[in-house]
Amino acid sequence: MWHIDPWGLEILYRVVRRSSYRDYQDALNGSVRPRGGSASVLEHNNGNTASPFTSWTTNPDVATSFALREGGDGIVLMIDTDSGGFFQRLRRKLQRTESPDLHTTSLVHLDNVRVSESEVLMRGNVTGAEVSHVTLQNSTLSFNYR
Repeated sequence: MWHIDPWGLEILYRVVRRSSYRDYQDALNGSVRPRGGSASVLEHNNGNTASPFTSWTTNPDVATSFALREGGDGIVLMIDTDSGGFFQRLRRKLQRTESPDLHTTSLVHLDNVRVSESEVLMRGNVTGAEVSHVTLQNSTLSFNYR
């Protein structure tokens, strides 16, 4: 299931937790980078994230749920794959990699309803994402658009 913005464009979400300090500091600035390594798309989807990819979801509820786990101290990054200038849009389209999306997850903020992770992989560094802080007290996503 792809989540579409009001203009019909694809929006992707990624969670970064405070416990991942290096990644968290980058994410506060709207940037993420993969761990690096040679894991394939299938291996990444099955948990070996030593790869050139970062995991994203098309479902904002999946992102919110992951942000609320482990104490609920995560941020959610959002990118619109069709926003920005021509070269930024082209780069994001080329970075986007289909995931086998073999896993489901429980939505902790919605009575543990099980849904597909709706995973999409992005190859390489991603910059310019919008940032939303998610807490146990505030489980709605609110982005500061630049």
